[in-house]
Amino acid sequence: MRARTALAAAGLAIATGLMLAGSAAPAAAPGSGGRAASAAEARAITTAFRSSPLGGVNKVPKAQYRITRIRVSTLAPTWATAQQVATAAGRNTFQPGYGVLVRLANTANAPGPWVLVDVGTAFVGCDVAPARVLTNLRLSCPSGQRL
Repeated sequence: MRARTALAAAGLAIATGLMLAGSAAPAAAPGSGGRAASAAEARAITTAFRSSPLGGVNKVPKAQYRITRIRVSTLAPTWATAQQVATAAGRNTFQPGYGVLVRLANTANAPGPWVLVDVGTAFVGCDVAPARVLTNLRLSCPSGQRL
């Protein structure tokens, strides 16, 4: 199951300043690339993920899941990925997944808020994030389905 936000992929790609060419992602656990998020980044990304209306994430009781494996791209630190995993309370009802987030710029050219731009269980971020970022974060996409 996939969900996408109304943010324009082209606008996000332009904001990163990256070329949109890249190779296929290596086989690995989703979101195992990049670098570990700092404590401040992890708090902000967790808040953005849990409060997002994308895919109805904000409607799922927080006791059913936690946000783990938060990774930030080393090529473009305005992109990140995080996984949703069931807690003991959600183990029989919650389906794990992962999401791709982008950090928006604010008007003072300082980092702005993180925004969840895609969430699901497979091929997350393929139509939203630049191919180099997806490769860096070790997110896989079907052949030909990358920006």
